[in-house]
Amino acid sequence: MMADLQRYISGLRHNGLIWILVPGVFFCWGFTSTSVDMVIPRIKSMFDLSYTSALLIQFSFFLAYLFIPIPAGKFIQHYGYRQSLFIGLACTALGVLLLAPSVMLQLYPAFLGGIFIAASGIAVLQVTANPMILALGDPLTAPRRLMFAQALNSLGTTIAPVIASISILSIDTLSSDQINLLSLPEQATYHQDSAQALISFALLLGAVLGILSLLIRALPQPSLHLSQKSQPADHTGITSYLTLLKKPQVHLGMGAIFVYVGAEVTIGSLLINYMRREDVLAIEASDASALVAIYWGLAMLGRFAGVAALKWFSAERILMLASAMAIFFAASAIIFSGPLSAVALISVGFFNSVHFPLIFSTTLRGQGSSAPKISALLCMSICGGAIITLIAGSLADIAGLKAAFLVCILCYGYCLYFSNYHRRQQQ
Repeated sequence: MMADLQRYISGLRHNGLIWILVPGVFFCWGFTSTSVDMVIPRIKSMFDLSYTSALLIQFSFFLAYLFIPIPAGKFIQHYGYRQSLFIGLACTALGVLLLAPSVMLQLYPAFLGGIFIAASGIAVLQVTANPMILALGDPLTAPRRLMFAQALNSLGTTIAPVIASISILSIDTLSSDQINLLSLPEQATYHQDSAQALISFALLLGAVLGILSLLIRALPQPSLHLSQKSQPADHTGITSYLTLLKKPQVHLGMGAIFVYVGAEVTIGSLLINYMRREDVLAIEASDASALVAIYWGLAMLGRFAGVAALKWFSAERILMLASAMAIFFAASAIIFSGPLSAVALISVGFFNSVHFPLIFSTTLRGQGSSAPKISALLCMSICGGAIITLIAGSLADIAGLKAAFLVCILCYGYCLYFSNYHRRQQQ
């Protein structure tokens, strides 16, 4: 731990405030991303949506990752990491602020548009910040460095549900049948209070993101340590994305990110509705959001535990164990009911924690100057959060919420294969 602190102080001398503000970027995008999960129950109630329609919010959010990462990777190559962080934060702030008028005007398509713009900014941050953290020090300690940064991301995802429980979800979400039982004045008050909670939250979060973007803009360009071990510098742009896709390390990594994000987002998006079921906990939305905070809090603890575990175990072995345990707890949530089912599903959060940083760092291992392009491809794969959640939402409408988690088990199964593949490659 003292060695980590010394490395942090050394980096602070060379890169100034970048070592302080970049973790803040990880925190803010984690907070913003999880806030989208918290918005879903409120919007589902306000617009009287099915699970499939409500999960169009996640579809719009993660669809941005299909279009933004490659242009973002090119932007980084031309303008550098700092400018890309600024653009990403500014775009995220704009998208969040646009949610306010869409709620005021009761325009669900416009709301989805704001979500897409905010997600585009976060996609730029993903492409920029992850390889930047890897390049800010010794390549040998890169997985631990990224794991620590992702832990700060998880801190944001942990705090977001707590804030949501006292803001967005402070008023319980009602179904259309429950709303119809209210008198007309009570219905008007309910919709007005729901809209006001969302508008206030969007304006405050957008302002914070805007301020952080201006702070990043004021920083000098950081000095980075780019490994050239396995790949010469690509000054002419000869190495195309299609060429990189032919590498097993790259396309397997893309597949792992695709399914992992899909599984994690599916659970996070449906967790509140699942906890409210009569056969699980039968609690109100504000209480369920506190359990979501525990879910993401376990992810934060898991990442800090992962930082420590990497001192003794390889990234591949840790990822294998995490995938196997995620399968076990997701299956337990399906098999059991009541509090046991709730505890099992929440426990998946702890084992989710290490997937992203370990898949990301394992795929970028030894890629040298191709890292920004591969990072863009990996971030494109985050669109799995759009496709898999939509599949899971459709399955939930057809066969119930528990059936949706079968999709998650298949996703973690692929991650288990990915980790085993790399373990064999290292032998």
